[in-house]
Amino acid sequence: MREYISVNEYLAQLRADERVALFRSRLEGRLKQVRYVAHRVEFCCPLHDDSSPSARMFFAPGPGGEPPMTFKCFACGSMDFVSFWAKVFSCSSREAAAEIFPSGGRSSSSRGAKPPMPTQLRELETVRGTSISMVRKLWRLAYDAATDDGDDADLVIADWAEGRGFFDALCNDLCGILRREHLDVVGIPEDVRRWFLGHYRLILPLFDVGSGELVNVQALRVSGDDGPKVLFPRRATGADSVRVSGSVFANKPARRLLLQPAESPGGWVVVTEGGTDSLAVGQALFDLPVIGVPGASCAARAVGEWCRGRKVLLALDSDETGIAAARSMASAVDKAGGFAEAIRYPGEAAGDACDLLDRGFKLGDIRQWMLDAIAALEPRAVEELARV
Repeated sequence: MREYISVNEYLAQLRADERVALFRSRLEGRLKQVRYVAHRVEFCCPLHDDSSPSARMFFAPGPGGEPPMTFKCFACGSMDFVSFWAKVFSCSSREAAAEIFPSGGRSSSSRGAKPPMPTQLRELETVRGTSISMVRKLWRLAYDAATDDGDDADLVIADWAEGRGFFDALCNDLCGILRREHLDVVGIPEDVRRWFLGHYRLILPLFDVGSGELVNVQALRVSGDDGPKVLFPRRATGADSVRVSGSVFANKPARRLLLQPAESPGGWVVVTEGGTDSLAVGQALFDLPVIGVPGASCAARAVGEWCRGRKVLLALDSDETGIAAARSMASAVDKAGGFAEAIRYPGEAAGDACDLLDRGFKLGDIRQWMLDAIAALEPRAVEELARV
């Protein structure tokens, strides 16, 4: 039995979905106008000045019997995967082969067994979910993308945010932007990579109610109508796994409160439900702590040391689930040493803050309505805020 196999033999032993994962994880972020068609991928050739896709790569053996993942370009001709990799990454063929097949081509001693997978694919196979350390890396990338000059792809997000009244949220670190280039970062989980293709490009951070540390992110869909409006990364195993329960959205005053709950006791805190509501109310009440629970089922578990000695205005959704969650959270706040009062959004058709925006309300209108609700309970609490 041969002790070594070639890279082409190695690629032939991979499943088609493993070849796709290899291409997406290591090459897609370096290419332009990438589109997947049946069993192949088409893209602008990176080896010459190409404005429309003239290159392709088949994930199955090519129509002419070429090995899987053979590169073809109408201008540059054909080459095997190793040669193409070497040109894209400006390295030698030996270095390219080592990156694709790090075992050096050594075959398994077991007859018919598959050789080890490349490093990047092995990470995707081993990491069954997303760790807290990874979402912190992802949030830093998304935050930096929201605060720089942006690119043409970000115009979709800017239009969506401006249409919802959330444009300032991009500048106040309430949310970040997922870009194609982020998919090329080593270790980004496969489910997060699919966010970009599904237009889940607005990233919201979630913080632990006990420590104030970032422990998760939520992705909002900014265009299209296929699939849910929001997605969370898949949980991993172990203590470093992301989690939704016990985590909250928070504007800047709320983040300071979570980090130092013992400071400035006695003030008001507003609690909303959902990521988009947390963006709307978090901007409207920029000078008050605004905490957003990821969902009604998470409301009671969002209570922590931050509410001790404080007054909490519960502005959860006005549907039956939201009303029940407000009752449960009010009881939990009371047991934690705080005071809670629930309010309902004005109008029969208004279920949450975003419904108000859809009906023509502005962020200033939401701010005034919230302050009026607080003033009805404690007039002195809003005398300074009302003048802002």
